[in-house]
Amino acid sequence: MRFSSDENLESARNGSNTRDQFFADGLTDELNHALAHIRELAARLDVDGVIEGSIRRFGDRLRILVQLDDAADGCTVWSQTYDRKLTSSFEAQQEIASAIRDDLAGRI
Repeated sequence: MRFSSDENLESARNGSNTRDQFFADGLTDELNHALAHIRELAARLDVDGVIEGSIRRFGDRLRILVQLDDAADGCTVWSQTYDRKLTSSFEAQQEIASAIRDDLAGRI
């Protein structure tokens, strides 16, 4: 499966303020890093897919929705919501990216 890194959490980059955009960009980077080994495996399987999602924030709470779509037909193959309290952007980015990687590893 090949993933389009340009699509990872693209809608999150359309946030309402710079702080949200900074967090979304950092999470995208962490997710790309966490998914590197999955991309290699997926490329060998010769299946196309796209990971996309959104981030919503209310106070110190985050809700991240991530989904894996089959590029051939656009159908969602997997979807998950992650709720976190934002205490540290870097820790939250790494924790969420790792959780997504772990969830996808058993499905790809």
